[in-house]
Formats: sequence, C-alpha cells, structure tokens
Amino acid sequence: MSASPGRGAYAWLACGFALFTVYGSLVPFDFRARPPAEAVNAFLWVLSNRVAVESRADGLANVLLGVPLGFCTLAALRTDRRGTVAAWLTALVLLPACGAFAAAVEFAQLFVPGRTCSGSDILAQTIGSALGLAGWLIAGPYFTRHLRAAWSHPRLAGRPGQRFLAYCVVVLLAQMLPLDIDTSPGDLYRLLRDGVADGRVTVVPFDELADPKRPDWLLAALALVGLFLPAGLLLGAIPSRGGVLGAFAVGVVLAGGTEAAQLVVSRHPSTTDLLIGAAAVAAGRVTVPGLRRCRLFRHRCARDTAPGRRATSEAIS
Repeated sequence: MSASPGRGAYAWLACGFALFTVYGSLVPFDFRARPPAEAVNAFLWVLSNRVAVESRADGLANVLLGVPLGFCTLAALRTDRRGTVAAWLTALVLLPACGAFAAAVEFAQLFVPGRTCSGSDILAQTIGSALGLAGWLIAGPYFTRHLRAAWSHPRLAGRPGQRFLAYCVVVLLAQMLPLDIDTSPGDLYRLLRDGVADGRVTVVPFDELADPKRPDWLLAALALVGLFLPAGLLLGAIPSRGGVLGAFAVGVVLAGGTEAAQLVVSRHPSTTDLLIGAAAVAAGRVTVPGLRRCRLFRHRCARDTAPGRRATSEAIS
C-alpha cells in the first residue's frame, strides 16, 4: 500500500490546476463560432505579434499558473519511482506538453469575446511549468516526505483534519471566483488607500444594508453561510477543547484569509462577510454534538426495537 499523498493525489492536483487554468482563461464561457481557417490565421498572428509582456502582473500570474501544473504532473508520474535519468527524460517530455496545453487554452480564447489571446501568456505559462518541473527534480522527493509527515501528524487529527484542510482550499477558491487576477502592486496600493472611500472595500460591518445598490445582500449572506457551515461541521469532527470561541477564531482566520485574497481579484472584500463566515463556522461546530446525540439516540432506538430484544421485553412484562 503506497503512502499518501502519492501519485494518485498528485494526479488529482494536476487535473485540478489544469481545470483552474481553463476556467480562469475562458470564463464566462460565452463562446462564439469562428471559421477554422480564420481562427488559425488569427492564432498565428498572435504568436507573431503578441509576444511582448504588456502587464507584469498578468505575466507573473501566468507564470504562477504554470508552476503547480508542471510540479504536480511530474510528481504524478515519478513519485516513489527510482531513476534520476528517467525523471529528467519525463520532465523533458512533459515540458512541450505543458506548453501545448497553454497554447490550446489561449487558442480557445479566440472563441470567447472579451478574452485576449496572447503569445506572451503561452510563454509565461510554459516558463512556469518549466520552473515547476525543475522544482520537482530538485526537491520533489524531499517535499513529498515532509508533506507525508505533516499529513499524518497527530495534531492534524487524521482524516477529519485532512478533510477540513481540503475544504478550506475549496472555500478559498470559491471566494476568489472568477479568478481574474489582474491587480498590479500599484493597483493594490490604490485599493488599500482609496477602496473604503469609493466603496470597493467595506470596513464597517453590515454597512451593505444601507446600500440600495445591493438588494441581493441577503441572498449573498445565505450563500456565505452555506459555504462556511460545512467547514464548521468538519471542524467539529476534530477532537478539540476550543469550543465555540475556538471555532469562531478559526472562522475569523479562514474568512479573513479569503476576504484578504479578494483584494487581488474583482471581488468586494467586506468585514460583514468575515463575520458571517466566522459565525457560520462556529454554528457548524456547535451543531456537531447535537448531531452525534441524535445519531446515538437513533442507534439506541433501533437496538431497543430489534426483534430479539422486543420479544424479550414482552416476555418479561
């Protein structure tokens, strides 16, 4: 039996990062048909004329998209397998494959109005994939050993803790949709400086209630509860003495991290969302003991009403 995480886990991660790239590149998926010859000619023109990086932030984002894809793809094929030469040959084969994947995604953008196909994006993602492949060749086995040690550490509380951490990643990704990371350092500075004044950042809790432009606030709040409540339920399965306050503190960290991440995408960071998310985590944590008692009660009822026990009770009476 192979240790976890192994090749299978890395393969799922590679697929996840590939889907992440496709989604971020093709959203809102409003495809428009184009003649094949016209699309091919347009793509060749892009490869010849759009190779310069127009935005450093966009270029960096594309490099970062490629790094985990290259790392996890090579890890999915080489984890726990010997042979340095074989690992290098596998990486050399995967590099053009990663480049072809980036080119295919950029080509698909030609069919989505509003998206910009760019040769520099293909180059940046291929460079990122090369860095990821090199990262695995240099430190992949070492990283995997330490990841396995941390994953099986008693403080993680086994599978309950692993499920909780995995769901935290899901929450983070959901809160960053549509994943249009286009904020430069200058834009981030201006957002932090002027975001409160122009309404792009909400600092005063529940200030959205006074905003007539946000009539759907209640639906958004319910969606947040539905997103963060399972995190509290998973947290409740982990043996802990933190109680409700501890769960609320964990919720503050989780929701605060997701709201901070929204500074670099086209989302609206808000302390209201932070408080709602934290409260939902605490509510989920409080619900777990009740669910356990209900399950134990149903188990006892089923045991007491079993045919053998019921017959015994009737004979005694």
